[in-house]
Amino acid sequence: MIRWFAKNHVAANILMAAILLFGGYTAYFQLPVEIEPAVSFPQVRIHVPLRGGTPKDVEQKIVLPIEQALDDLSGVDSIESSADRNSGNVVVNVSKSTDIDKLKADIESRLDRISSFPTEAEKPSIY
Repeated sequence: MIRWFAKNHVAANILMAAILLFGGYTAYFQLPVEIEPAVSFPQVRIHVPLRGGTPKDVEQKIVLPIEQALDDLSGVDSIESSADRNSGNVVVNVSKSTDIDKLKADIESRLDRISSFPTEAEKPSIY
């Protein structure tokens, strides 16, 4: 077969062009492509800005009350938090079998009940 293609170079080129065209057609029209794949992160993130707050102030006045409010919440694997200058961040890792939208609503209601936030603190952003 190789010997035949070596002697009939026109047939070899036509076969190569047909394979390339078929591959291009298949790649463009037949393969499914997602522009933005559906990826879900089983987390609820809470961000609370505190103007003029040191990391220690943010930890004591923002992060610890949030952790205490979310301590006995069901459907939570773990809670990770960080206190930076002027803001506190809390990440709630959700277990697989939990409805994340319902848990987010529960977290919002628990955060609304916290009355010990300082007046310099802005409203928590939950996403």
